[in-house]
Amino acid sequence: MHGDLPLMRATVNFEQVVPVSVMDRSRRKAHTAKIIVQWDALAQQSPGAPPLAFRFEETLDAEAEDSYQPQLFVASLCGAIAWAQPWPTAAWTIRNASGYAGSAACAALATALVATSAGLDYPQDTLVLGFVLPDNTLGPVTSIRQRLESAAAAGVRRVVIPEAQKVEMDSFGRPVDIVGVAKRLALEPVLASSVEEAIHLTLQVQMPQQPLEKGTPAYRPELFSAFVEKCAAIAADLGDKPAASKKTTTSQQRLYYEKSAQDSLQDGRPYAALRQYQLALAAAQQPAEEQATPAQFREFNERVNGLRHDLEQASGDVSLDKNGLLSAVVMAERGEWFDGLLSRVEGPQRLAVQAFAPGAHATQQKKHEVFSRLVRGEREARVLLPHASLYGRAAGAVAAGAELEIYGRGAIWLPRLMPAYLGRAEFFFQGLQAHASELGEQLPSDPKIAALTLALRRHKTQWEKTRTVPQRQQVSEGVVLAGFVPGSAYAPPKVSVSGEDPSSLWSDPAKCMAWVNLYCELAALEQKYLLLRGSFDEQTGEWTASSRASLERLVQNAEQGAREGIYAASQVGVAPDVFAMIFERAGALRASDRHEDRLEGLKQYWRCGLMGQLCWQLAFVPKAAATPSAPRALPVGGGRP
Repeated sequence: MHGDLPLMRATVNFEQVVPVSVMDRSRRKAHTAKIIVQWDALAQQSPGAPPLAFRFEETLDAEAEDSYQPQLFVASLCGAIAWAQPWPTAAWTIRNASGYAGSAACAALATALVATSAGLDYPQDTLVLGFVLPDNTLGPVTSIRQRLESAAAAGVRRVVIPEAQKVEMDSFGRPVDIVGVAKRLALEPVLASSVEEAIHLTLQVQMPQQPLEKGTPAYRPELFSAFVEKCAAIAADLGDKPAASKKTTTSQQRLYYEKSAQDSLQDGRPYAALRQYQLALAAAQQPAEEQATPAQFREFNERVNGLRHDLEQASGDVSLDKNGLLSAVVMAERGEWFDGLLSRVEGPQRLAVQAFAPGAHATQQKKHEVFSRLVRGEREARVLLPHASLYGRAAGAVAAGAELEIYGRGAIWLPRLMPAYLGRAEFFFQGLQAHASELGEQLPSDPKIAALTLALRRHKTQWEKTRTVPQRQQVSEGVVLAGFVPGSAYAPPKVSVSGEDPSSLWSDPAKCMAWVNLYCELAALEQKYLLLRGSFDEQTGEWTASSRASLERLVQNAEQGAREGIYAASQVGVAPDVFAMIFERAGALRASDRHEDRLEGLKQYWRCGLMGQLCWQLAFVPKAAATPSAPRALPVGGGRP
């Protein structure tokens, strides 16, 4: 037992066996792999060594390296956050890798990286299970009973289980005592709520207290004034638009968002109010009623394609991108806003294309419904598009001084982050397909799911284009095969599906921050459809979580993670303005009675925290090549004063 002794980086090579729960090639059967993880203390000191590297030797499965690589990079970030210590330079060798390492292996890998780099014994009879959420807390893993059975068969005696999964529901809606299942298998169950706690319980070492931003994060006064000015302009515009009948869904949405915006302004949250006013302005649009005929759809669809092109062009604009972290966080927030506009048209368009396809079984009522949603989404996105200029003002204020460069570190991280996202998406869609009968009509009719499918296909296409032979030879660790295959049930429209990611021309730092947007959006959808579950209103489609308390617990943890992320970013010189904007909006959404809004608030807190932590990791060392000249031990929290 290591007790309260601080963790120190080992100055000599150190290797050990680590149990990891993985899936077989079919992704349907779990087994416990015994991999060897070696900390290469001296390799990282060699000239030209990358800041972070994983080398594979004696791999037992041809596909193993492709799945382990991205999970190891995500795990390294999780471990760095838990240790409060970034990896200026670090290198590991992985041996005997086998199976498919999905997101359920992330917590175990994070624990293994910390243990080996600190020279601590990893108990070989202990298996860590945990699906790591964006705020470093542990969520439930898939097939946990099967994973427990394989662990017991592999000689594991102690298993760390996510606190959130001590009880789960079976396919018939009956509760299953997972702790009891573990005990019946002669396993000692230990519950953990976060990566930090999992490391503490596994290694018996005291983890550092996470420093966090105290008080309410604030952006600079000129931004506050600009947001209030924009709010006033939209409020005046709305005043000139008489509200339609209160019986219509859009009219009710307008009134709801107007009231929410007014409340946010009174609370001193003008950025949150501005985003709510924009939603009210979108809901206030009353497009003329269009006939849902095939001919009318084809004509209108061309108009939508033109708008999508304009949105993608505007979203991909790099005039604000200065190839550093200050502009990258602005680009990420601007990109998240554009993603919302694109989903307003891409999702409904995909659904409409399927409804009007030759041989489709959609009823006339369904065709009218999806076409009306497409018409409304097109009108809303077209009205909101000019408001993108707001982020130019934000960029001018935030990045007025010298840009915070990261000297190529983004190019090292990005090839690992995107496959982790695509691999996580694969499991998400497998989960949707497994629960399709329970989700009913809401699944195929959710525009966010439709838009996500299209975005994933674009990202995969873009990712495959970047996997050139020179890159494969130059950075062998970054070459992975993304396995995202959503299946025929989620096929994209057959017309005008852009193969280009709108952010394809962004700098690597900006793409890394955009990855946070993608990762957190996917994590939020996982909660909505697979974890929190819940019910949908038959008339409005509005979602209500099965447990408000569970949702609130997630939000509380995420707020804590957001404060830690803001503090971490401040330690490397990233201005708090954009983080304060995101944090403010999250707080306003959290105050809503609607579970959809609270889920969106959860996502915003996650974005705030993960973006801050990634900034901290990327910017900790001034130059990627600036490696220490001799081995040294670093105390806990050395990266955060």
